[in-house]
Amino acid sequence: MIGQGRVIISILSAVLLILLAGCSSVPIDKTVRFEVEGKWGWAHNEKRCVEHWHRITEIDEGKLLKFENPEPIERHNKEVTQSYTYVILSRLENGYHLRMNGETRKNDQGELVTWYLLFDDRNTYRWRRSDWSDHSRTKPIVRCNQ
Repeated sequence: MIGQGRVIISILSAVLLILLAGCSSVPIDKTVRFEVEGKWGWAHNEKRCVEHWHRITEIDEGKLLKFENPEPIERHNKEVTQSYTYVILSRLENGYHLRMNGETRKNDQGELVTWYLLFDDRNTYRWRRSDWSDHSRTKPIVRCNQ
């Protein structure tokens, strides 16, 4: 009888584990290689893929991400440009850890901030600055149909 009790407890434990696993968030599919190259625009902007968009390209043998805009834009440091680059510090399973060339903003420790380009899925990414909380993100940026 004691042996049967252990079997029942083991079965109930396994069922509980399965049920709890179903309640957790969906894990990122580690087999997916997110393709960053392409034309992108802010999801909330109606003209995102017509006027207000940017193209991302990996350059310099995969060491940089280049962002190009169809028209000049004013950046955070008041520089007006159509293109800018980020150094790829590391590749993550769901995006990149980057340092913007020309970055001037600093965190509370006086260090230049870095950026995380993080994919929600194959066609959506968001930015997170290194001094923001882990759950803070920008509004979504979506891939434009080519």
